[in-house]
Amino acid sequence: MNKPGGILVQPTSQEPYSLLTELRKEYRFIEPIHRIDKPVSGVVVFAKSSKALPRLMKEIRERRTRKRYLALVAKKPFHLEGTLIHKLVHGDHKAYIDESGKESKLSYKFLEDKGPYFLLSIDLETGRYHQIRAQMAAIGCPIVGDAKYGSKVFFKEGVIALHHAEMSIAHPITHEIMTFIAPSVLNKSS
Repeated sequence: MNKPGGILVQPTSQEPYSLLTELRKEYRFIEPIHRIDKPVSGVVVFAKSSKALPRLMKEIRERRTRKRYLALVAKKPFHLEGTLIHKLVHGDHKAYIDESGKESKLSYKFLEDKGPYFLLSIDLETGRYHQIRAQMAAIGCPIVGDAKYGSKVFFKEGVIALHHAEMSIAHPITHEIMTFIAPSVLNKSS
């Protein structure tokens, strides 16, 4: 599914509406194999059988997936491409850089100027809580609209300029690589 920003992947006790609650109206069995943050848009992969679910989740746990994001930032990174490695801890609905945390790694590449903003492609190597948001903020390039991590620029109500554009994962039975691509307004012409 190409999840719109501003919608949860799974319901909570405070917020019962989600992408999953809508999909369960159509499918007998459906479970997400991963999540993306509520204000983030893009690819969410679901298992349609109880047999496929643990196999797909194992692919994620063992980091045999490829996840590519697009992000708009208000400040161009000093290096136009690079790898970020930080140790992140999860606390109080936010990720923090701390030596006691888990290693978090991503690679980014500058793609183009988008008016006053800059479009980046980000390959996520680990999948930590708010990882991209925290790591980009750590280098002074918070995601546009992400006030939680220091952005002073508004994007859309309840949405930040971060999009899960592509995910590749092995099929749970055939083991062929499946690639899911979610179109985004972030990389449309200015």
